[in-house]
Parts: sequence; structure tokens; C-alpha cells
Amino acid sequence: IRGNHYHKATKELFIILEGKIEVVLDRVGKKYSNQETYKVKAGDVFLIEPMVLHRFNVITKAKWLNMLNKRIEQANPDIHKITEPV
Repeated sequence: IRGNHYHKATKELFIILEGKIEVVLDRVGKKYSNQETYKVKAGDVFLIEPMVLHRFNVITKAKWLNMLNKRIEQANPDIHKITEPV
């Protein structure tokens, strides 16, 4: 499992290079869970918008690239975790 966080202002683009991954998304702050699950594979490209909790469950050995539209500030990174259910 990778990720399990969200960004308040940052968009994150993913390009799957190898393998298969289950991507679990959930909009932060919704009263009722709006969880979506996708299976992605080599060649797939997708964008995670701000305020969307995202988690990767790696199904097979995988490689991917991810790009952010904003630089991560080491002193104040835009990476946030949820300790309670969304």
C-alpha cells in the first residue's frame, strides 16, 4: 500500500509504466464516503485533484512516475493524512 494521503492545493499526475495497481480515491470532507476504486495498468495516465484522498494497492510488481504541479516545500509539505474515516 502506497500513499493514503491527500493534498490541499497540489495536483498529482501519475503515469503507470509497469504492472497493475488498484487506486482508491475518496473526496475529503464529504459527509458520506464517495469512494471510487480503479484498476490501472502499464500505459494508463490519471490526475488526482486536490482534496482527494488517494491510496495505491499494488497488485503486481509495478513502476510509475508521478508529477506535481507545485514543488513540495520541505518545511511545510502539502501532504496530509486522515486518522479517522473520511
